Amino acid sequence: MPLARVRSHPKSYVPTLKLDDGDVLTKCAVILQFIADLKPEQGFMPAPLLRTRYHALEWLNFIAMEIHKNFITPERHGGVAANFLSKTASGQRATRVLVSPRLAYVDRVLCGRNYLMGDSFTAPDAYLFVMLTWAQRLDLDLSPWRNLSDYFERIAVMPSVCEARAIEGPPHSLRD
Repeated sequence: MPLARVRSHPKSYVPTLKLDDGDVLTKCAVILQFIADLKPEQGFMPAPLLRTRYHALEWLNFIAMEIHKNFITPERHGGVAANFLSKTASGQRATRVLVSPRLAYVDRVLCGRNYLMGDSFTAPDAYLFVMLTWAQRLDLDLSPWRNLSDYFERIAVMPSVCEARAIEGPPHSLRD
Protein backbone atom coordinates (compact mmCIF):
# COMPACT_ATOMS: atom_id res chain seq x y z
CA MET A 1 0.00 0.00 0.00
CA PRO A 2 1.64 3.28 -1.05
CA LEU A 3 1.83 5.93 1.63
CA ALA A 4 2.12 9.68 1.25
CA ARG A 5 3.22 12.26 3.77
CA VAL A 6 0.94 15.19 4.47
CA ARG A 7 2.38 18.39 5.91
CA SER A 8 -0.82 19.86 7.35
CA HIS A 9 -4.09 18.59 8.74
CA PRO A 10 -7.07 20.34 10.35
CA LYS A 11 -6.00 19.01 13.76
CA SER A 12 -2.59 20.69 13.26
CA TYR A 13 -0.98 17.50 14.50
CA VAL A 14 2.41 16.28 13.43
CA PRO A 15 3.00 13.76 12.05
CA THR A 16 0.19 13.12 9.67
CA LEU A 17 0.14 10.21 7.26
CA LYS A 18 -2.14 10.27 4.25
CA LEU A 19 -2.85 6.84 2.83
CA ASP A 20 -3.29 6.14 -0.86
CA ASP A 21 -7.08 5.94 -0.45
CA GLY A 22 -7.14 9.45 1.06
CA ASP A 23 -7.63 8.37 4.66
CA VAL A 24 -5.44 10.25 7.13
CA LEU A 25 -3.83 8.99 10.33
CA THR A 26 -2.29 11.21 12.99
CA LYS A 27 -0.18 10.64 16.12
CA CYS A 28 3.18 8.89 16.15
CA ALA A 29 2.11 5.84 18.12
CA VAL A 30 -0.79 5.12 15.76
CA ILE A 31 1.25 5.67 12.60
CA LEU A 32 4.06 3.44 13.88
CA GLN A 33 1.60 0.65 14.71
CA PHE A 34 0.00 0.96 11.29
CA ILE A 35 3.36 0.80 9.49
CA ALA A 36 4.44 -2.16 11.63
CA ASP A 37 1.22 -4.01 10.86
CA LEU A 38 1.80 -3.60 7.10
CA LYS A 39 4.79 -5.98 7.38
CA PRO A 40 4.34 -7.98 10.58
CA GLU A 41 7.03 -10.44 9.53
CA GLN A 42 9.64 -7.73 10.17
CA GLY A 43 8.85 -7.75 13.89
CA PHE A 44 8.56 -3.99 14.25
CA MET A 45 5.71 -4.66 16.70
CA PRO A 46 4.98 -7.93 18.49
CA ALA A 47 1.93 -9.81 17.24
CA PRO A 48 -1.55 -8.98 18.58
CA LEU A 49 -2.49 -10.71 21.82
CA LEU A 50 1.13 -11.31 22.81
CA ARG A 51 1.86 -9.63 26.11
CA THR A 52 5.00 -8.12 24.61
CA ARG A 53 2.81 -6.16 22.18
CA TYR A 54 1.12 -4.43 25.08
CA HIS A 55 4.49 -3.61 26.61
CA ALA A 56 5.49 -2.11 23.25
CA LEU A 57 2.25 -0.09 23.25
CA GLU A 58 3.04 0.96 26.82
CA TRP A 59 6.41 2.29 25.58
CA LEU A 60 4.82 4.11 22.64
CA ASN A 61 2.42 5.82 25.01
CA PHE A 62 5.14 6.65 27.54
CA ILE A 63 7.26 8.22 24.82
CA ALA A 64 4.27 10.17 23.49
CA MET A 65 2.98 11.45 26.82
CA GLU A 66 6.10 11.72 28.96
CA ILE A 67 8.87 12.56 26.51
CA HIS A 68 7.38 13.94 23.29
CA LYS A 69 4.77 16.04 25.08
CA ASN A 70 7.42 17.55 27.35
CA PHE A 71 9.39 18.79 24.36
CA ILE A 72 6.41 20.93 23.39
CA THR A 73 6.81 24.04 25.49
CA PRO A 74 4.29 26.81 26.16
CA GLU A 75 6.37 28.96 23.81
CA ARG A 76 4.44 28.02 20.68
CA HIS A 77 5.42 30.79 18.27
CA GLY A 78 1.96 32.28 17.93
CA GLY A 79 0.18 28.99 18.54
CA VAL A 80 1.40 27.42 15.32
CA ALA A 81 4.86 26.08 14.65
CA ALA A 82 6.41 23.63 12.26
CA ASN A 83 8.95 23.14 15.01
CA PHE A 84 7.50 22.48 18.44
CA LEU A 85 10.90 22.85 20.10
CA SER A 86 11.56 26.09 21.88
CA LYS A 87 13.59 28.68 20.00
CA THR A 88 14.70 30.64 23.05
CA ALA A 89 17.45 29.78 25.53
CA SER A 90 15.04 30.03 28.48
CA GLY A 91 12.47 27.83 26.75
CA GLN A 92 15.12 25.27 25.91
CA ARG A 93 16.31 25.21 29.53
CA ALA A 94 12.73 24.64 30.68
CA THR A 95 12.36 21.78 28.21
CA ARG A 96 15.57 20.14 29.45
CA VAL A 97 14.23 20.31 33.02
CA LEU A 98 11.00 18.55 31.98
CA VAL A 99 12.56 15.91 29.73
CA SER A 100 15.63 14.94 31.77
CA PRO A 101 13.89 12.85 34.47
CA ARG A 102 12.07 10.86 31.79
CA LEU A 103 15.31 10.18 29.94
CA ALA A 104 16.93 9.15 33.23
CA TYR A 105 14.13 6.60 33.68
CA VAL A 106 14.71 5.21 30.18
CA ASP A 107 18.43 5.02 30.91
CA ARG A 108 17.73 2.83 33.95
CA VAL A 109 15.44 0.55 31.94
CA LEU A 110 18.05 0.16 29.19
CA CYS A 111 20.60 -1.28 31.62
CA GLY A 112 21.45 -4.70 30.16
CA ARG A 113 19.26 -4.21 27.09
CA ASN A 114 20.13 -3.29 23.52
CA TYR A 115 16.67 -1.86 22.83
CA LEU A 116 13.56 -0.92 24.78
CA MET A 117 11.97 -4.33 24.26
CA GLY A 118 15.20 -6.32 24.71
CA ASP A 119 17.36 -7.49 21.83
CA SER A 120 15.17 -6.41 18.89
CA PHE A 121 14.60 -2.97 17.38
CA THR A 122 10.87 -2.17 17.48
CA ALA A 123 8.51 0.75 16.83
CA PRO A 124 9.13 2.29 20.28
CA ASP A 125 12.85 2.46 19.48
CA ALA A 126 12.14 4.39 16.29
CA TYR A 127 10.02 6.88 18.21
CA LEU A 128 12.50 7.26 21.06
CA PHE A 129 15.37 7.76 18.61
CA VAL A 130 13.58 10.76 17.10
CA MET A 131 13.04 12.20 20.55
CA LEU A 132 16.75 11.78 21.27
CA THR A 133 17.60 13.71 18.12
CA TRP A 134 15.38 16.47 19.51
CA ALA A 135 17.35 16.30 22.76
CA GLN A 136 20.54 16.82 20.75
CA ARG A 137 19.03 19.84 19.03
CA LEU A 138 18.46 21.35 22.48
CA ASP A 139 22.07 20.58 23.43
CA LEU A 140 20.85 18.13 26.04
CA ASP A 141 23.95 16.10 26.82
CA LEU A 142 23.12 12.38 26.89
CA SER A 143 26.51 11.35 28.30
CA PRO A 144 25.34 11.33 31.97
CA TRP A 145 23.00 8.52 30.91
CA ARG A 146 25.51 5.98 29.62
CA ASN A 147 22.91 3.35 28.62
CA LEU A 148 20.84 5.92 26.75
CA SER A 149 23.88 7.43 25.07
CA ASP A 150 25.09 3.99 23.91
CA TYR A 151 21.56 3.18 22.73
CA PHE A 152 21.44 6.37 20.65
CA GLU A 153 24.81 5.62 19.06
CA ARG A 154 23.79 2.02 18.32
CA ILE A 155 20.65 3.14 16.49
CA ALA A 156 22.29 6.10 14.73
CA VAL A 157 24.55 3.79 12.72
CA MET A 158 21.83 1.37 11.59
CA PRO A 159 21.75 1.42 7.76
CA SER A 160 18.00 2.11 7.63
CA VAL A 161 18.37 5.00 10.08
CA CYS A 162 21.27 6.47 8.11
CA GLU A 163 19.20 6.20 4.92
CA ALA A 164 16.16 7.86 6.51
CA ARG A 165 18.26 10.68 7.94
CA ALA A 166 19.88 11.26 4.54
CA ILE A 167 16.45 11.50 2.89
CA GLU A 168 15.08 13.78 5.62
CA GLY A 169 18.09 16.08 5.57
CA PRO A 170 19.52 18.12 8.42
CA PRO A 171 17.17 19.42 11.10
CA HIS A 172 16.10 23.01 10.87
CA SER A 173 17.69 25.50 13.19
CA LEU A 174 16.09 26.28 16.51
CA ARG A 175 17.44 29.79 16.61
CA ASP A 176 17.12 32.54 14.05
